[in-house]
Amino acid sequence: MVSRVSRSLALASVFALAVGLGACGSGSSDEGNGDDGVVTINYWGFAPKSTTADKYKEAFEASHPNIKVNFRVVEITDYPATLRPGLQSDDGPDVLPLAAGGAIAGAFLFEDAVEDLTPLAKATLGDDFADQFGGGYIEQLTVNGKLLASPFVGVTAQYFWYNKDLFDKYSLVPPTNYDEMKKVCDTFAANDVQCFVGGFGGDLPFGGELARTIANSIEPGYWEDAIKGKVSWESPVITETVDVLRKMQADGIIAEDAIAIQQYPEANNIFQSQQAAMIQMGSWYAQYDPKDVSAEAQEAAGVTDPQVFTQLTMPAPDLSGHGNIPTTLGEVDWGVAISKRSQHKAEAEEFVKWLTMTEEGQQFGCSVLEGVPTLKNVEPDWPNLNLSNPELQEANIRQIIEDSLTTTETRNRWIGPETAEAILQLVQGALTTNTPAADLAAAAQSAAKPLDGAADS
Repeated sequence: MVSRVSRSLALASVFALAVGLGACGSGSSDEGNGDDGVVTINYWGFAPKSTTADKYKEAFEASHPNIKVNFRVVEITDYPATLRPGLQSDDGPDVLPLAAGGAIAGAFLFEDAVEDLTPLAKATLGDDFADQFGGGYIEQLTVNGKLLASPFVGVTAQYFWYNKDLFDKYSLVPPTNYDEMKKVCDTFAANDVQCFVGGFGGDLPFGGELARTIANSIEPGYWEDAIKGKVSWESPVITETVDVLRKMQADGIIAEDAIAIQQYPEANNIFQSQQAAMIQMGSWYAQYDPKDVSAEAQEAAGVTDPQVFTQLTMPAPDLSGHGNIPTTLGEVDWGVAISKRSQHKAEAEEFVKWLTMTEEGQQFGCSVLEGVPTLKNVEPDWPNLNLSNPELQEANIRQIIEDSLTTTETRNRWIGPETAEAILQLVQGALTTNTPAADLAAAAQSAAKPLDGAADS
């Protein structure tokens, strides 16, 4: 359970982008108070993606004809700067996604702005509601005894996704270590295909994900212990991680423009348009497995004649040469919260209940493949997934779900704004400066700030 954090932390965000708030109204607007008795609730969020938001809307409204959902999909880069003022306005969202941790949308940052959903969960699922969810998900979204968001999807991460069609075209297999990675990348480069794409610019922490993967191949678990303040960032594990990042850049595995682009939308578009063969993403990336979503993603990336391809996960390679294959990370990816300023709370509760506390909503959510189900004993609707390569991808998705039940290391759960910024500066310093690795590690140690309770977890 997360301890109370100061209001100054709640207002702090390393992602303070200047983003205007559109005029999609919430509770105080005339919208949702029509003579036909239909109420409209407004959802703002970085998830679900624009390619699947309409599917959520249609599925919910089919069984709730008196409630309409107005989805406003906000890019994850813009979300924090959009959300905080939105939650202080009568024209903000009724419902919204929050994450377990991290500086982007950690539930602990919004305790003052959202409702406690414990009464709703007890009324719907009973006093033992926490036991009906997997992975410690309820605890991860509970702050000071209040359930701030109801778990919708879980996440497993530290995967590399690869384009199997491109690998097959050049008779390649997924690499398991650095030397194999270098050979694979050399082959792709010789054929004018980008090997690995990563967007490490801006304020998103995806460069930190790669750094963590490297660190976990050096000493498994050290990175998370550093996040929690149990060990120092000033360590040979961290300095060697910096050295490996720089070696990957020098060897052409990390592209020269990695710091100039972001993971979303640029790196994602490069992979989905089949200009790159590998990308590091988590379980949410399975959303692009269905044929229609794959085609839509390619069109969004500028492809005029989409060619559906097979994307699969592979274990993260041992990038340090220490013989350790990094295992998956896992936690609740996001849950659904209700704004305290919502004037349609009954309708908002119906939406949250359907999406997170019913088998119908949970099966729908995991069937659009944006994450693993949080309610126990729920699986995707396998026959209707329309996968690009059902034989291979169904087995891959089943493995992702199994991984979510066995992972022992969290992803963003204990990362607060200061630590996120420290990691960002560590990675960007490694790839854009000649600053000694020891100095970068010392700066990370100075800037990082463990969250309350992290050291005891």
